Amino acid sequence: MSLRSLLDTLESEIEECLVDDQNDNEISYAQETLGKIVSIVDDIERWNNQVKDVIEKAQGSDYLEDLVEELTEPVENIGSEVY
Repeated sequence: MSLRSLLDTLESEIEECLVDDQNDNEISYAQETLGKIVSIVDDIERWNNQVKDVIEKAQGSDYLEDLVEELTEPVENIGSEVY
């Protein structure tokens, strides 16, 4: 089951509970919390898609090796300007 399906299930369960309860403060809190959860799931899905893109680009090419070199080069040079 994907994160999105779990989120949809959670959203429908919360809405069902809210209809039964009708407490405005609890409704507002639940909606705010659900909004935060949706935002987190969206971020996770976006990150997951970016990782998939990098993996696809890396397969059968030097892309990943070049990326690692590019990312580690600044780290290797840290402190060289001090001496």
